[in-house]
Amino acid sequence: MYKGPDIGVQYTIYNVGLGILKILAPILPHVTEELYQQCFKNFEKTKSLHITDWPQPIFDDSSAIEKGKIIVDVIAAVRRWKSGVGIPLNREIERIEIIAGPHEDLLKANLEDISATIKVKSVEFITDSDLEEQIVSIRPVHSKFGPKYRRDANAIIEHIKSTSIEKLISAFEKGDYEFSLPSGKNVKVSRSDFEFESEMLSHGKKVEALQVEDIVILIPS
Repeated sequence: MYKGPDIGVQYTIYNVGLGILKILAPILPHVTEELYQQCFKNFEKTKSLHITDWPQPIFDDSSAIEKGKIIVDVIAAVRRWKSGVGIPLNREIERIEIIAGPHEDLLKANLEDISATIKVKSVEFITDSDLEEQIVSIRPVHSKFGPKYRRDANAIIEHIKSTSIEKLISAFEKGDYEFSLPSGKNVKVSRSDFEFESEMLSHGKKVEALQVEDIVILIPS
């Protein structure tokens, strides 16, 4: 509504507002009557709030409710992310990408409201093929290393640090990684001995990935 009249928002505010007045009328009869006279009487054509019909469901469409929940969840995820990284909710961000799958048409149909609420200049819909995961560090699980490798643990860790991530990943894809320590001793380590830190890339650029059920929201770093 800040950017101009929106009939959907107006319809919602009107019906929710009138419904709340009717529910509160037995408790706050004078206040609710005054608000009714000022805001609703000319449209409702009933002379008093206290003789209007009790609120009724506007519609009973479970699919519409579910679609609305998806939109709300997408908006909430981005707002949580902004709060988490210290970005004010009213500050505009440049761009997000969305892998929406079967929900793409729904999100596109409501894109104007989504963009205005989360404050983003540009939204692009992409597919899974545009997204890749890149491992950026490999660290030993110390709770396993000490008991398993004992005196060789430090030497193994130093070797892992001096070995390229690409070589380690290639070795672990084939099975265990076998190598020789400076002492000449052959050792073998497995993938489960390490924890992997990865980052998501979209079109080769690092992004933050937010998951909303089967929807992935990507925010360039």
